Amino acid sequence: MFAFPKIERITRDATITHFFLMFGYKLYSLYFPLFLVAKNFSLVEIGYTNFLIYLPIAIFAPISGFLNHKVIRRFFRPSEYWDTEFILWE
Repeated sequence: MFAFPKIERITRDATITHFFLMFGYKLYSLYFPLFLVAKNFSLVEIGYTNFLIYLPIAIFAPISGFLNHKVIRRFFRPSEYWDTEFILWE
């Protein structure tokens, strides 16, 4: 028995999840600053709030990308499941 579900199902699930995640992010990006304006925050305070929210994302994104690359390379080798070997994995 194959350990992973079919690639088509994984692709569909990832696409749907990505769509809803990005849709929620767009709603948040639009309405959160408007919420802060309604709470009488100044433009500087809104910018500082966004800076504090996005700073950890900007700091930890390269670290998580590096760790993700290491995990994928160690535990999931594409050559075991597909006929072609990617140059990236060498």
